[in-house]
Amino acid sequence: MTFQDIHWEPFQMIGKGWRGSLEIGPYTLSVGASDFHYSSPRKNLSSPQEYIAYEVAVMKGFLFVTEEVRSAVGFRRDEINADTDVLGWIPREVIDEIISYLEEVGL
Repeated sequence: MTFQDIHWEPFQMIGKGWRGSLEIGPYTLSVGASDFHYSSPRKNLSSPQEYIAYEVAVMKGFLFVTEEVRSAVGFRRDEINADTDVLGWIPREVIDEIISYLEEVGL
């Protein structure tokens, strides 16, 4: 699986922007992009493909496991949103790395 496999839909909670998700074994990768998310550009665009970086969270059931993923793909805590359950401004290539990691540990 890759970034291209993410299922996108309009982000209903705020009525604008995009929310994508991908089920990977027991994990759910959640990806967001809008003027509300830590995405680039940080504005509302007509397609999720127009963004160059995205906000990412990883869940296992109802629990965030983003911290585990942050460590596994080599982010230091102080680099990206250290005090949150999301990773901000993540480019597609890194999302692909996260997906590969989740495929490895999710089997």
